[in-house]
Amino acid sequence: MADSKININYKKWPVFPYYPAATILPFGQSRTVESDVLFKQFISAQKLMNQYKYQQKKTHEIFDVDKMAKYYVMLELTHARHGMVWHNQRMYYNPVICKLEPIAFDGYTDHDDPDLSINDNMAFKAFTHKEPMILQEHLILNLFADTVFLKRYLYYLEEYSKPEFIDEFLTSFESEIKYNDSLLLLEFPFYRYNEKLLVRSAEVIRGYLPELKQIIVDSLRDGNFGFRLKYEVYNDTSIYENTPEFFVNVYIDDRSADSLKLDVQNYFTRDLVF
Repeated sequence: MADSKININYKKWPVFPYYPAATILPFGQSRTVESDVLFKQFISAQKLMNQYKYQQKKTHEIFDVDKMAKYYVMLELTHARHGMVWHNQRMYYNPVICKLEPIAFDGYTDHDDPDLSINDNMAFKAFTHKEPMILQEHLILNLFADTVFLKRYLYYLEEYSKPEFIDEFLTSFESEIKYNDSLLLLEFPFYRYNEKLLVRSAEVIRGYLPELKQIIVDSLRDGNFGFRLKYEVYNDTSIYENTPEFFVNVYIDDRSADSLKLDVQNYFTRDLVF
């Protein structure tokens, strides 16, 4: 994206308004726009994504809550959370139930030795986090504010961490795992698939699950669930070429025979000069 066009001379990675400036777009844009049916479905999906982004509705009102709960539990087991970053999130709009379903994308474990303890569990973070957090972090954890989602999450966390489930999964997908592992090794020769990580992760989850449930019960009883937002200060950095285009959105507000009325939304740290 914009990274290649930003002149960065910082020891610490600068903060840019990627999140507020991000637009929600469909895959296959031409095909979507040319079809009345697909375009109407996209508009509905885009509305749901914006409600999710700005946390305007409860989790079960936006998502297929059962599939979202399974997705979150899968992330707990694998710690493959890189895909949870906003720009990596992919959703399928189900036109039958008019809700979004998560698509696992760009998921990998950021560390060779991830923290498998309760301290890295997303629900634990949601119910014990005290420090202010930026909106993107808040977005990921705020799903637990919906008790409908929370109940399904805890149900699948218990079910999917059972030894018999893990054993059946590894047996059923053994050939597929080996095939995909061989493909990865062609491009990443130092990569190694660690089956023991999944087994150990499930074991640790079973161990801390009673404690997690008690923390959640106590927090809900005391009314302590909630977050404080930390507002980011964006860098007014040196730039070159056409970097600002990534932080300025322009929409057609109205058109007449010989003119257009434009809606300009500037998220960049500098004023626009027309």
